[in-house]
Amino acid sequence: MKTLVFLSIFLLTLLAAFNGMSQLPDSSHRDTTATSASWQKEDNTADDDFAPGLLFMALIGISLVCVCIGIGSILTITLLLLLFSFVLLGILSSSVFVGLNRRSFTSGFKTFVVSTFSIGGIGLGISLLYLTNYLFNLHLSHTTTLWMGGGVGLVAGVLLGLLSFILLQQLLGFFKQRIGLS
Repeated sequence: MKTLVFLSIFLLTLLAAFNGMSQLPDSSHRDTTATSASWQKEDNTADDDFAPGLLFMALIGISLVCVCIGIGSILTITLLLLLFSFVLLGILSSSVFVGLNRRSFTSGFKTFVVSTFSIGGIGLGISLLYLTNYLFNLHLSHTTTLWMGGGVGLVAGVLLGLLSFILLQQLLGFFKQRIGLS
């Protein structure tokens, strides 16, 4: 046992004598011109932190994000077209029903024109009020913008629809008279 203690003390003394357990220098010496420490033996000039595995993982992640954005865009466009077609079919069917109920093509066409302009006026009114709110910093809430823009757009759409129907009637009468059908 004494020999084991003696041997371990002897080996620790040898390590300390040959600078094996000494502290590494904090900075370079005054007489050195290199920026690397003298105790650093490996060459780090070619190490530029390039990791091809991380690059491929990033490319896969970016590709996955782009695919998801594309799928989401396609689904959104499809659903908006479906909604637009349902609204258009509803306007068309209600106009046909009004025309058949009143037994007048003119009243059905009038219903179609006024309904179409009303729906378009609501969308345009909301969009214009959002744009005005953004440009002039009116500080309106989203709910206020929706209700005010929708209400003003509905009134403007109905009035514009009635005006356009009257103008179409006048234009049709003018062409009938010009051709000589009436």
